[in-house]
Amino acid sequence: MFEVNYVAVLVAGLASYAVGFLWYSDMIFGKAWRKYTGMKESDIEKGGMMKPMLLGFAGTLVMMFVFANVINLMGAVDFSEVLTYAFWVWLGFVATAHFSSWVWSGKSFNLFLIESLNTLVGLMVAGAVLVMW
Repeated sequence: MFEVNYVAVLVAGLASYAVGFLWYSDMIFGKAWRKYTGMKESDIEKGGMMKPMLLGFAGTLVMMFVFANVINLMGAVDFSEVLTYAFWVWLGFVATAHFSSWVWSGKSFNLFLIESLNTLVGLMVAGAVLVMW
């Protein structure tokens, strides 16, 4: 195990979560995501989003911790390297897991794309934060 800068992991997690916040806003994919999941805007307005958001953030922090170790293990020192690693981590682990869930869900392929590509962009932004540290 490598030495990990926990502040960098926290900042990377916040950066990745900020990507998700924008990604799922109505400015980008929020309306489409609600359509494909069957969630209504009134469901969000009722509250009840705090617990999923906190649990999601906890999962994001775990992902950032592991990704920081991958970056250290691979010896990434610049943005192009970390973006490449982000892509391969996403393709090998995230996209395939999302794809397997999508196959059995019977939901729109667009939902798979929205959810999976959010993680790719979040990993790339977080990777940029981690490599700067």
